[in-house]
Amino acid sequence: MGWGVRLRARVLAPGAVNTLAGMADQVLASLANLAIGLIVLRYGTKLEFGLYGLGYTAIVVANSIAGALFASPMTASYYHLAEARRGGFAGALFLAQAGISVPLAGLLLAAAMAAGGAGFGGAPESLGWALVIVAAPAAMLHDRIRGYRFLRHQGVLALGLDALNAALWIGFVLLGVSRGVPAHAAALGGYGLACLVTGVLGLVGAGLARVDARAALATLRETWALSRWALGGVAVGTVGTQAHLYLLAWLASVEAVAEVNAARMLIAPVGMLVIGLDRGLVPLLARQHAEGRPQAMRRLARAVLAFVLALLVGYLAAVFLFWDLLVGLLLRGAYQHIGALVVAWGAVVGIQALVLVQTAVLQAQGRFRSLTLMNLVTAVPMLACAVPLIAFHGGLGGLAALGVGQVVLSLLLWRDARRRNGGEGADSGPLSQGCASRRERDR
Repeated sequence: MGWGVRLRARVLAPGAVNTLAGMADQVLASLANLAIGLIVLRYGTKLEFGLYGLGYTAIVVANSIAGALFASPMTASYYHLAEARRGGFAGALFLAQAGISVPLAGLLLAAAMAAGGAGFGGAPESLGWALVIVAAPAAMLHDRIRGYRFLRHQGVLALGLDALNAALWIGFVLLGVSRGVPAHAAALGGYGLACLVTGVLGLVGAGLARVDARAALATLRETWALSRWALGGVAVGTVGTQAHLYLLAWLASVEAVAEVNAARMLIAPVGMLVIGLDRGLVPLLARQHAEGRPQAMRRLARAVLAFVLALLVGYLAAVFLFWDLLVGLLLRGAYQHIGALVVAWGAVVGIQALVLVQTAVLQAQGRFRSLTLMNLVTAVPMLACAVPLIAFHGGLGGLAALGVGQVVLSLLLWRDARRRNGGEGADSGPLSQGCASRRERDR
């Protein structure tokens, strides 16, 4: 009886519930992305499916940059701040994000339209990039408010917001294609609309304190010691994980990107779970770090990694067990030859799971400088070898380069962990202990 009570207490503990909600949230996000991908694949051409893949990736990259500037320092610093200060700190970062992202998107759209690279009429490419620019600020808002809810251990509420977002996105896309809107435009525009609705709803009752522009700028200056390295890490990390798609479009074709994305779509439920581990994992690791519990951090990281790898192996086995059925029902006749790409993506996702768990620990410790430098070391050679590999082997070569880069990064992270033996480094520490000293160290 005592054992059962203890088990029930652990399962229902706020941290455990938050982590489980984060896992469920990623399953939901995976299913929504899979559904949208299938809709675009079925109702669009190969060109439209490729443009959707490139456009959605661009939104993810823009959102990652915003996450580095605003979400990463908030996550690393939140539990080190006095509770009375947390609402104003978060409110200032939300205001700063809106004050930067919306005007910047307007300027980019105007410049792209003037240059002929974007527009709401004409070529499919121009329409797609115009919608990407418009949708990006809304995606940033939705992702920040969801991450903030997880940070406050309101994972169930965040899961509800994502459920609504998925329903709206699928509904908007189906409505668009039924009205004759190009499939990629319906998907990108529908995503922006869904994120705008759920982002605004998520702000209601979020506990953000009202601040003025001066307070927002002051908070940005205060967090810059952390966010500048997080931003650098995202920049070089993006080159290492996303550049292969744009190189493939340049060296081969947008249709080749469609084939790579079709293969990724088949393992999307696991792939999106891995990519989004930080939503539930990093806040819990950050709390354990603030409480001085390095052993608990390591145990949690290992457990999450073991779970994801076991899920990946089982899922890939199921995919190939039902391969003929999946090809006939989901991929149509144009994608029946992508089996090798699916295997390659499975290997890449497995390596990314290891890397993301390793980097989650460093993010929770606020060690963005170390992450940036290690990503930089691996991104440059990966990009150099990606060009010849893609030129000779197409999408498979791009995935090979991506996998090699992730393996090298994982080795660097492992060596760093061994050298530190779980201790704190020069570029870690709570925001409340003073960003000024870190600025001096990081120069």
